[in-house]
Amino acid sequence: METDRNVRIDPHSLYEIEKRRAGCRFPFFCYCLSFGGEGEGLVPLHWHNDMEIFYTEAAGILYVNDRTCPVEPGDIAFINPGELHRTSRLSAGDMVHIVFDLSLLRTPDPHGGINEVIDDLAARKTRIRTRAERGTPLYEKLLPLIGRLTEYVEAPVPFGRESCRIQSALYALFSVFFEEDCFEEADESALYGVRHVTGIMEYIADNYQSPLTVGDLAAHVNLSETYIYQLFRSYVSATPVSYINSVRIREAYRLLEEGRNVTETAEAVGFTSVSYFIRLFREATGQTPHQWLKNKKPRV
Repeated sequence: METDRNVRIDPHSLYEIEKRRAGCRFPFFCYCLSFGGEGEGLVPLHWHNDMEIFYTEAAGILYVNDRTCPVEPGDIAFINPGELHRTSRLSAGDMVHIVFDLSLLRTPDPHGGINEVIDDLAARKTRIRTRAERGTPLYEKLLPLIGRLTEYVEAPVPFGRESCRIQSALYALFSVFFEEDCFEEADESALYGVRHVTGIMEYIADNYQSPLTVGDLAAHVNLSETYIYQLFRSYVSATPVSYINSVRIREAYRLLEEGRNVTETAEAVGFTSVSYFIRLFREATGQTPHQWLKNKKPRV
């Protein structure tokens, strides 16, 4: 994974994705980034407990944990629960993300074979191999199934015929995973840093309103401050403070849309200086909070 500390963290795109996903009653969300070229339509670093399938018609880079995975148009990749990931675009084209809760595949039989696989995936004991290589039997079997799932890009999924159709396609996907032996044992040593980083991210998400220092993060996970910086350099490509501020700015979008004024918003998300908040907001969006809100209002 690249280790440039100055990688730009874009909290706004992640905020928009999370806002759209929050409206899904069925635990399946398919979204597409179809911007024009390099530097546009990127998904910043994040993680979740869901399974994710990534299909791209653009060239780019998929970062998973501390691995760099170049992707070409037509590539299929899998992001397992708990894995840190982000994308970087190198050409025009769609990038489709299919995110779903593994509980959709549970069967009533508690001892059913697929339930054990789901439990192991959720517990990060096993994982699905990251790539489906083009031209392989695995790829050819998966492509039409992924095509069925991408029919629901940005579309709500009502319970009934449509939700059953999605579950059917997901069962078919896992049938292919079994048939092509796609499961592998997770590397515990490789997960050591990931578990710490995701634990720190959870702590930041719960405490961003308070003054947070690297010392606070280190104390929470019982590690040295030096090692915290090393972890963030390796996995986040940003400093801990930059990441904390990106979380605060992401929450600020929501509060501003809800009608909070700039001063109230800055204080609510943990900034002691309003001018510093405005400067960071402008760095993230290219606009002041007032300009951002004005431009978001629908024009009559």
